[in-house]
Amino acid sequence: MHTQEGLRPIEQIKVGDYVLSKPESGQGEPSYKRVSRTFKYDDKEVWYVEYVILNEDYTKTRERDFFVATGNHPVRVKGFLSYKDRQFKLNELNIWRPVRDLIKVFYEYEGDAVLELQDGRLAVVNTSRVGGLLMRSDIPEYGVVGAGPVLEGDGGIAVLFNNGKLEITREDVEINLDDQGDSSDYPEGSVGNMNLGWPPLLRTVYNLEVEENHTYYVGEVGVLVHNTSGQLPQKSTEGRIEKPTHVKIAYLHSR
Repeated sequence: MHTQEGLRPIEQIKVGDYVLSKPESGQGEPSYKRVSRTFKYDDKEVWYVEYVILNEDYTKTRERDFFVATGNHPVRVKGFLSYKDRQFKLNELNIWRPVRDLIKVFYEYEGDAVLELQDGRLAVVNTSRVGGLLMRSDIPEYGVVGAGPVLEGDGGIAVLFNNGKLEITREDVEINLDDQGDSSDYPEGSVGNMNLGWPPLLRTVYNLEVEENHTYYVGEVGVLVHNTSGQLPQKSTEGRIEKPTHVKIAYLHSR
């Protein structure tokens, strides 16, 4: 979390602290706003999202990061990338999308979702690493996304929950998916559109309510997300949020 005192884990944030925020319309400059409430939820399914920082010409840098959140947590989508005449172009959307639906941006618009960062830079979602529900392994500290590749040493990811921090590995790891229970008990135990039938990893998650803007930035580079004020923005046009739905959402801090 980006606070007036620097980066802090979300579970350490208290009422009265000030966190970096931005109007939920996406317009205006980031500023620090007061936290009015904090939330903690146990045993929640969490999803893995990986993104790559973009250059000014919308080509990818070597800098990448990730965050883990509940599937219904809204993320600000600046737009999507298209490629024409050997050039990348940013097509603006300015919408809010739940984490689990970020992959749908690619299928709806034929371009990867672009997120806005706290320092004004943009990042493109790694489509092959988004919407991945973390699955339970036989090692309690590890969650698995891209399970088959991890177990076969073919480029999958294990996420380690290590003393309040998140770490990832693309090295070969000797872990096995927890196959307890019938696969039909876990319809969301999936990677992409494929139902793998493994039980999801359940974690304690945290969230905030931020005064005025109802948004905050997560992760070291700062991705803009909505808070849990009770209004989930389902669609927006030119920054206007339409058809809010009352829900509870929760966020698990990234590394």
